Amino acid sequence: MAVLAVGFAWLRFGDLGPWLDGAPPWVREAALLVRGETPAEPEAARAPAPVPVQVAQVAIRSVPVEFRSVGTVEAVETVAIRSRVDGVVEKILVADGARVKAGDLLVELDSRPIEAQIDQQEANIRRDRAQLENAKVILGRAQDLAQRGATAQQSLDDARTQVASLTAGLAASEAQLRALQLERSFHRVTAPFDGRIGRLTVSLGAIVRGSDTGGTIATLNQVDPIYVAVGIPQNLLGELSQALQAGTARIEVPLPGSTETRTGPVTMVENQVERGTGLVTVRARIKNDDQRLWPGTVLDARLILRDDPDALVVPSGAVQISQTGSFLFVIDQDQKARVQPVQVDRTAGDYAVLTSGPPAGTTVVTEGQIRLTDGAAVHIEDSQQGLEARL
Repeated sequence: MAVLAVGFAWLRFGDLGPWLDGAPPWVREAALLVRGETPAEPEAARAPAPVPVQVAQVAIRSVPVEFRSVGTVEAVETVAIRSRVDGVVEKILVADGARVKAGDLLVELDSRPIEAQIDQQEANIRRDRAQLENAKVILGRAQDLAQRGATAQQSLDDARTQVASLTAGLAASEAQLRALQLERSFHRVTAPFDGRIGRLTVSLGAIVRGSDTGGTIATLNQVDPIYVAVGIPQNLLGELSQALQAGTARIEVPLPGSTETRTGPVTMVENQVERGTGLVTVRARIKNDDQRLWPGTVLDARLILRDDPDALVVPSGAVQISQTGSFLFVIDQDQKARVQPVQVDRTAGDYAVLTSGPPAGTTVVTEGQIRLTDGAAVHIEDSQQGLEARL
């Protein structure tokens, strides 16, 4: 009895750690019962901790039907400015890269030679007019003499011919004067439209020739409004035609170095498909009075065909892909994750548009899915993405 009492006391109050290590499970459980302790549950029997997740809600919102591609900024009008006459550059009245208005004087050529020709032609006209006046006087006398039978008919005919000849000569001289005056105007090279001039390739004293097709003085681009061109697949032409008829087709681009965007209506579709690529070029006119868009710039562009006002959307990060298709993890009333199959129509920015899925207001997991299984308990954390989805 004394041995049993000592053994019981040792089991009750002694240090059993070293002794229990390596002992059979039933021995450890019996010893713990004697000590009044509850045996620890096996690790496999313990309930897993809730998985921390971030969530959003399925929402109904207006989402554009769009096509994203690379856009190129193009000038609506581009012209290579050349001289139409030969001359020496006398004045340059515009700086490289300046913004100009239609009719602004860019370059002025030496007009003294043409001025001298104009003066000479004006003198010729005065001479022709004097000769014509004299011929008309002679014709009048011949007609008077012919009426009285005092001169031959031939003299009258000669006088009439002389008047007609001088009249035609005067008309020719006046036409030549107008041609010289027009040529004089070509010595003043002006801007044909509003735009921005490039670098001038001439300097004071340079000789330019109207026959030199490669002698460009400068290049002028119209930059307000401006084109943004996007290449779209040919299979979108049907939807694009419908959008153009409805007046909803537009292109949106971000301004370089800014989060601001600018939008313009589609005004031009190329009249053929490129054989090598199967793409069709679509252009939109975009307001550019502050010249934030520059010809030749390449940027991301959105061709928006129409707006779907009642689209069922979730954040794109909520959609998961498996061998059986797309699915979401939805949170039920017991704070457990459940697998919900969905069909995705398209993506629009940060959102996925669903053709079938849970109703609006359903809470879905947007982050933390990698640790989830069907029926797993979750712990919902704050999520900015979820707040955005509720808009």
